Order: sequence, then structure tokens, then C-alpha cells
Amino acid sequence: DGGIRFRQNAATTAICWQSRATLFSGQWASRHQSYKLFCPNFSKGKAWKASWPAILQNNGYFVGHVGKWQFHNNDVRERFDWSKLHEGSHWYPRRGKNTPAEDCARDDAIEFLRNRPKDKPFAMTVAFYPPKAVGASDEPGAQ
Repeated sequence: DGGIRFRQNAATTAICWQSRATLFSGQWASRHQSYKLFCPNFSKGKAWKASWPAILQNNGYFVGHVGKWQFHNNDVRERFDWSKLHEGSHWYPRRGKNTPAEDCARDDAIEFLRNRPKDKPFAMTVAFYPPKAVGASDEPGAQ
């Protein structure tokens, strides 16, 4: 009744989107075959039906995803009951100011928790935007 919180995780690859494919599929990259950024094999057809989000949904869970997805297709909205994505930028305009992507993910995760159906069990993943540079600027925070 209290749920499960995973406090430790080991990345199977050094590439964020491949690690997410592994997280959702439970398979090594050599098995889920999602080697290319634009080719999310793990989220197609029978492969997705065997993922833990799909299994939970089929058993009555309300499932959400917040943050990075990075497979550049819109199927994330078909795969989850609720999702908000932050991709390609460290900053997003919110409430009239630039807000760091990690704050957007936090706020969206809280929104999910507040607005989820209270009569259903739930599961959510939050893929925080990493502290890595985006763009060509050498100025800290300007990427």
C-alpha cells in the first residue's frame, strides 16, 4: 500500500535516451535495439506492451512521464496517461520568466501528483534535464 521508490539506479549506457529505453523496457541496449535517437524501437508495438508502464496501465494504474523523452516522436502522449516534456533547452518560459528545466520537471511532477485520479494507483517517471551543455557558448548557464 505504501508504494515503491527506487533509490538507486545503474545506467547501462552513457547515453541518456538509451538509458531511458533500458529503464522502460527492462532490457539491455543490445536487446531493445534503440540505438538511434530517431528510432525508439523499445516503444513500438509488442515491445512497448511488455514495458512496465504498459503492464501497470493494463492493471489499472494511472501512468505519467515528466521531463526528457528525446525520441522525437509524439508517441509519448500515446504511451502515458499524462506527460509533459522538456527537451532541447535548459530554460523554458513560465510565469513570465525563464525557468530552469529541472524546476519545470519538479513543478510538473507536483502537478501530476496533485491532479492524478485519487481512486487509482499511479506510477510516474521524472527524467530531469541533465547538467550538460546545450549549444556552443562557453559562458556558464548560457548554453
